[in-house]
Amino acid sequence: MLIKDTKSSSYFDAVDETVLAELLHPKNDGVKLDFSIAHAILKPGKSSLPHILKESVEVYYILEGQGQMHIDFEVETLESGQVVYIPPKKISG
Repeated sequence: MLIKDTKSSSYFDAVDETVLAELLHPKNDGVKLDFSIAHAILKPGKSSLPHILKESVEVYYILEGQGQMHIDFEVETLESGQVVYIPPKKISG
């Protein structure tokens, strides 16, 4: 059993300008994973930089607050309790 906790995770300033902790990652945890899970923090009034994942999907689960999600040319407002799926090869931010 592999258990991770945000309270004991290391956070760092990510390239997309979020504060990030990689909770589960196939390269870091010594187990075979087909996905990764991260906890990203975005301060009020801030935005992350647009980015694209060539092969992986991204799923964002909004824990608190609200903000706008941009995927290619679509823009939607998200709020706590919502999930958004971002397919590979889509620009998001």
